[in-house]
Formats: sequence, C-alpha cells, structure tokens
Amino acid sequence: IFGKSGVGKTALLHRNLIKTQTTYCYCDLSPLTITCKEDVLEDILVTLEEEFCIQKDKSQRNVLYQIADLLCKVIQPKVVIAIDEISISDLKVFSEVIESFSTIINLYERKSVNNNLKFVISTINNPLDLFQNKAKSSQLFEYICCNEWSEYIEDLYELISYALSINIPQHKPFIMSHCHNSPRILKKIMSRVFINGCKTVQEIENKCPRYSSFQC
Repeated sequence: IFGKSGVGKTALLHRNLIKTQTTYCYCDLSPLTITCKEDVLEDILVTLEEEFCIQKDKSQRNVLYQIADLLCKVIQPKVVIAIDEISISDLKVFSEVIESFSTIINLYERKSVNNNLKFVISTINNPLDLFQNKAKSSQLFEYICCNEWSEYIEDLYELISYALSINIPQHKPFIMSHCHNSPRILKKIMSRVFINGCKTVQEIENKCPRYSSFQC
C-alpha cells in the first residue's frame, strides 16, 4: 500500500485487518529513524518474537533467515505481517529493504509447509520503482496506490457528516476547497467543526487554520 502522507494507508490497513478478524503482527515503523535495512529487519524480528512468544535461532547470524524461521513457527490458519509507515529518504536503502522482503518471502515459501502468510507493507515511496527484479516482484506482491482521492473525497465528507451528525451543507464547498483532496486534512477540519460546534463559515475559518497548518 503506497501513497503520500495523509491519504489513508494506515486506516485502510487497520480496517481490513479488523473486518476480516485476521491474526496479525503489527510492526509500526513510524517512530524509527531508518539509516540501513538492518534497522527495519531487526525491528520486525523483535516484534515477531514478542507478538508470537517465540525466539530466534541465535546460532543463525543472517537476520533474513532468522525472520523466515520465526515465521515458519507461527501456526495459525492465516497470518498477516503488517509493516506500517516505512519512510526512508535514501532510495538505495529503501530498495534494499524492499528486496529483503522479497528474499524473506522466498525463504518462507521454501522452508514452510504452510501457505498461510501474507505481508502488508505501507510506505510513502512507490515500490514499483525500486524492485530490481520487477517480474519476480509482480509475482510476489500486489500494489494499491492510495493517492487518488479526487473522486471520493466528497463521499468521505458525507460519511463523516452522517457519523457526527454535522448538518451544514451550505458550507460544504468551503470545507471541500480547503481540504485539498486530503482525507487527513478533511478529518481534522471536520473534527474541529464538530468539537467547536461551528455553524458559519467565519466560525470554521476561525477554528480551522489554513491548509499549511494541517500538513504532516
């Protein structure tokens, strides 16, 4: 799942995990400063150990093999490894991380007798641009781009308005023009409208700062 900040990647990930009642291991990388692929892999390794109460093979020095071995020990009908918010400015490091996931999946497929594992990866960068072996990656991964909200942002406005009982249709054009097709900004504006009970455009302007203050 890829797309710019604020387009709903994490919300989409959580919604589907909850809706399908799938067993999952959630690795939140947003607090992590990533300087090399080992930063990501070690965090995933530790999270797997804690989540499933299993231990890595300390005699194995290769972290990719350690992760694959741990995954083979997870006995569940279906397991999702959710890796959220991979944000890496160095495209070389990002490419190495993505290739590492590909290697882990290949190792898992060779080692495991089960076929019950799925990775879901959320990132700002477009992974399609970074795989060295694009043909192989297309066999392993499907891609969802979350950037295009222009056709759906009004539907989200209506959904939020209904859920919060906000009835100010006369101010909808003003709000839509200030959210700039960003679901995160729209949710923040609507939240402040709801909390402050805004009824006029002037109240909305006073309680909801300009677009720059909503950027992440």
